[in-house]
Amino acid sequence: MGPRAPFSPAQGLFFSNTTAPLSTEYVPGKEMALRSGSASVSNVLGLFSFGDCGIRAAAREGGLRSVSYADYSNFNILGIYQRTTVTVYGN
Repeated sequence: MGPRAPFSPAQGLFFSNTTAPLSTEYVPGKEMALRSGSASVSNVLGLFSFGDCGIRAAAREGGLRSVSYADYSNFNILGIYQRTTVTVYGN
């Protein structure tokens, strides 16, 4: 069993497209001043996975020096194609 996020949204059997918090360090009111970066990993047929959805990869993509909080999204079609994306927010 791998790491778990603080919240896992409901998943559909045939199709899912959900977003949830990966961290709980959210500070209201700072959204406008923050920049963001995203990184994804994809899976095909449960056989092939590729990509890097780590916080470090997302921060690098957004040009962030510090990360304030993070969200993740999960997209799934029948388990045939899945994509998990981590989005980080910071400066």
